[in-house]
Amino acid sequence: MNYLGVDEAGKGPVMGSMFIGGVLINKINYLKIEELLIGKNSFNDSKKIKNKKREEFYNIFKDFAKIEVYEISASEIDKLRTKYTMNEIMVIAHAGLIRKFEREADVIYLDASDVNEDRFGMYVKKLIEKFVKPDLKIISKHKADETYPLVAAASIVAKVWRERHIADLKRVYGDFGSGYPSDPKTIKFLTDFYKKYNTFPEIVRTSWKTCERIKNAVNQRDKSIFNYFSSI
Repeated sequence: MNYLGVDEAGKGPVMGSMFIGGVLINKINYLKIEELLIGKNSFNDSKKIKNKKREEFYNIFKDFAKIEVYEISASEIDKLRTKYTMNEIMVIAHAGLIRKFEREADVIYLDASDVNEDRFGMYVKKLIEKFVKPDLKIISKHKADETYPLVAAASIVAKVWRERHIADLKRVYGDFGSGYPSDPKTIKFLTDFYKKYNTFPEIVRTSWKTCERIKNAVNQRDKSIFNYFSSI
């Protein structure tokens, strides 16, 4: 029996790609995942693991597990959003990752990205049915990374790739913060960039409402200044 854990990193940011991580192991190696992530390492706190520790785990996983990652760039996300909801894009992304393990997995654990966890699993299964074993079992749960060590491992893999990706982007664009809409440093970077170039860099998900708000704020400010000087 082969078990596959799947999770994502980078669904919510306004900048950078989203990554879906997958970790495939057999029953014996499942126990290794549990030993690594349960107890003193507490896998249910995986989101709080520091970057360096995640890299260490990632390198250990590679010794006994098959690892794959599926990336969707900012521009690809924007393109998909013209046809699909974000929940549907998450289904597509998870299916894309699972296809990399064609007919290898017997059981798949998913961190459901839909309010209806069963529906999420059903949609993913329907999208991949031609590429997997006919008796494949999918377990789709909310916060699966806090319940299943294998999903926690997949979460670590996805986060490692996302963190490396962001580090690469910062070497090109400078420090723009976390890339999340709630980060003041990210908002300042986007605002300053838009003021200077009247557009956003290609690493930005321009379909996010964050970009629309920044554009409106900058354009309204410019309009107000223009009206002021026009009245003199």
